Amino acid sequence: MLRPQDVAALAGIGITEVRVYEKPKVSIISTGDEIVPAKSGLRPGQVRDINSYNLAGLISEHGGLAVKKGILKTSSTGYRMR
Repeated sequence: MLRPQDVAALAGIGITEVRVYEKPKVSIISTGDEIVPAKSGLRPGQVRDINSYNLAGLISEHGGLAVKKGILKTSSTGYRMR
């Protein structure tokens, strides 16, 4: 990620154009029957979806774009991803 001071340093050595890349998009999918949205109340055996918030922060901190896709419940037939 180029910061203002990086752009200034490049200009200082005569570099006015650099090749850049689009931020990577990272999908986050929480899985499990026990997981509920963070704002939901809890029933016995349930946990709030906190990992997606942690992952989103880490992805953002490292220059990515986090895309939360929600909670996928576990099924006996497995997962079907598109």
